Amino acid sequence: MTVTRDTTATRQQVWDVLADGWTYSGWVVGNSRIRAVSSHWPAPGSRILHSIGTWPAVIDDETVVEKCDPGRELV
Repeated sequence: MTVTRDTTATRQQVWDVLADGWTYSGWVVGNSRIRAVSSHWPAPGSRILHSIGTWPAVIDDETVVEKCDPGRELV
């Protein structure tokens, strides 16, 4: 699935948000909190440990970077 959204933000401003793993719950629907972010986020292999759902039905999960082209792509 591909999701797109128009914005007036610059590419660098968007990348700055994506590159800050602590903002993850603000731009990924359903995430309720961040538990930890790898110090080398968003390098390939780095992780964000987060929780999904609303208390008390919270599930701990993780997101792992597969590919990163800084300023252009984060998979």
